[in-house]
This record gives sequence, structure tokens and C-alpha cells, in this order.
Amino acid sequence: MALWLSICAFTLSACWNQLELTDWGFVQAAAIDQTEGGQIRLTSQIYKPGGSSTPSMETTKGASFVDIISENPTVFGASRDATNDLGRKLQWSHMRVLLISEEIAAHRNIGELLDFFTRSHEPRGTTAIMITHGPASSYLSIKPLIESTIGQQLKSIEQLAHDQSGKTMEVTLTDLSIVAHGPSSTTVIPYVNKTKDTQEIATVTGMAIINFPKGTMSGFISSNKTPFLLMLMNKYKGGFLNLPCKKSKEDDFISNDSFQISKLHTQIKPSVRGQELFLNIILDVEGNVGELSCSQTLTEKDINRFTTRVEQLLNKQLSDMMILLQKEKADIIGIGNLLHRWHRDLWKKWEPDWQQHFADSTFSIETHVHLLNSGVNAGKPFSTSQK
Repeated sequence: MALWLSICAFTLSACWNQLELTDWGFVQAAAIDQTEGGQIRLTSQIYKPGGSSTPSMETTKGASFVDIISENPTVFGASRDATNDLGRKLQWSHMRVLLISEEIAAHRNIGELLDFFTRSHEPRGTTAIMITHGPASSYLSIKPLIESTIGQQLKSIEQLAHDQSGKTMEVTLTDLSIVAHGPSSTTVIPYVNKTKDTQEIATVTGMAIINFPKGTMSGFISSNKTPFLLMLMNKYKGGFLNLPCKKSKEDDFISNDSFQISKLHTQIKPSVRGQELFLNIILDVEGNVGELSCSQTLTEKDINRFTTRVEQLLNKQLSDMMILLQKEKADIIGIGNLLHRWHRDLWKKWEPDWQQHFADSTFSIETHVHLLNSGVNAGKPFSTSQK
């Protein structure tokens, strides 16, 4: 037994790949663009040992990271060519976000770009994937507002915006891999743009529509409409609705009440009537009063009036979103998956022309809103006098 333990200790004590920390270049974020010659330009943001982690530092001497640019016909080749400049092998397990330019996503199958990251054991499945307006590499030079790197900044934006406002959605490497191999293979990826006020900022302004197996970007959904897409997908975690008030003659603006959504569940029931697909969409919504400007929720009648306004707004916005999806022939909400699961024979018949069948389907939307509480102001607007 002692001899066996000695042998194990001798053979298992070293690193399995014989590489030390000083041999690795830890990638924190990466960007993929296309050169004029059609090659892949890979920009890798590498952690710089001993650099400052202060967000205000430029990507120069003293910064916590350095950007390495390499070009090659393949992502794998570009990752290996980076060693020519860095003198270290790229290590992908700490990468927070992968940025892909709209230019390459519109004309090239992003599955080809992601194959390396799913085939290698190093990149994590939780890596965020985003499409950028303009060159993806330019976003890596933006100074983060709070985090030490722009990669972590974008990852945090994606997570918190999904939770708090519903204006984007977390999309990871694993998520795209699942969708690409599913029966209904249309999905969305966060779309990042730059805004500039006092300083340049990277922000998510919508969602890019991606159709597999072609794997190219075919459309765009703005951030203002994204919450209603997430509701139809049953992936809405939380957010709010602004309820316009009637405009008074004295004011040159429209006041709004607001409703904070704390819980939302969507159920879609597909049925076939002859050769026509019908979708019955039912939403159960719970929430609180976020802000009152022109309403009150003191009596049961007040509450019913308030929740009816919420239901009417939801019905209108969700109907508009369904019409948009049908116009784009983009089954992002997974109706094809439901037919594949529950109506297998019908799905086999409709699968070759599924996009057109989805576009021709009819639907109804039914919402049920429940008001949980009105906050500490007892259901009256701030400016209302107490009686």
C-alpha cells in the first residue's frame, strides 16, 4: 500500500500539461472581425500581471490588460498566431465575453466562428456572446465605468439588464450551441452599440436575430421592444411598464404611471384548425405600483382600473411583437419546439416550410394582471392632498 501511494504521489504531483503560469496568457475578452481579404481578425484582451486594475487606466503601460491582434483564415490559427506577439499560449477559461462584428455576422455563419470555442475544453459555456455595431475590436479599447475590464463590464450589463429591465437577455456559448442543434433554430443575441456623452460607453441597444443553420444575422429588435419578446419567450425576469396618462391642456408633456413586474409566466398553446396553426398565448403577471402620477389604487375599483390599463398595454405591445416576428419569419419564441414535442407527425410535415407556416399562423393574447401592493404612499400620487 505504501509503495502504491508513493508511485501515485510521484506521477500525479506535476501539472498535467507541463505548463506553468508564466506560459499562459489569460484571455479576459475577445473580438472577431473580418479583414478586407476575408480572413479572421482576432483581438484578444490578455490579463497583464502586475498591471493596475483601476478602471480609468488606458490600455497602455500600467494597465491591467493588453490587446493582441492576430489574423488567420481560422479562429484556431489566429489564436495560435497570437503567441508570435505575446510569447505566451492563450488560455480561454477566464474569458467573460466574445464580441462578433455585425459585418461578419451578416455575411458569415457564426457557427463557424464559434466552433473553436465549443470544441476546445478551455472556454466556459457561460461566456457571453454579443454582436457589435461597427468593428468588434474597437469595443475592447473602451474604458469600463466601474469594472476593471470592458469584458466584465459588458457581462455585468447583460446580467443585470436582463434581471432589472428586461431590455436584453443573457445569451451564452452553451445557449447558442443548444439552439443551433434544435428543431426551431432561430434565436437572438445581444446587440452592442456605442454612445458618447461625457465619455464613450458601450451599451446594449437591442437584439440581433440569428437564423441557424445559415447562422447569419437577419434582423434587429430594439431594446424598447425586447421586454415583450422575452415575455413571449417566457424568459422575462423582471422590469417595468410605463402607463401613459391623458395629456392635459395645461401641460406640454405626457405624465406616466409605472408598474413594476415582479413575476410573469407565459403559456403558449398551439392548435391546428384544418391546415391553419392557431396560437393561444396566456400571461399571468404579478407586480407592484412603481410610480403614480395620474391614478390612485385606494379602492377595488381603482385597482381594477389600474390593472386593466396594464393589461391593455401588454396586449397591444405583445400583439405588435408577434406581428414583427411573423414579418421577419423568425420563430424566436419556440413554437416549432412545441410542435416537435407534442405534434411530431405534423412537425415532420411542416418542418421544410416552417418559417412560412409560422408567418401565416393566427394568434390570440390573454393577460391576467395582479397588483400585489402600492408601496408606502398608500395608493395615492405624491402630490395628492390628504383628506
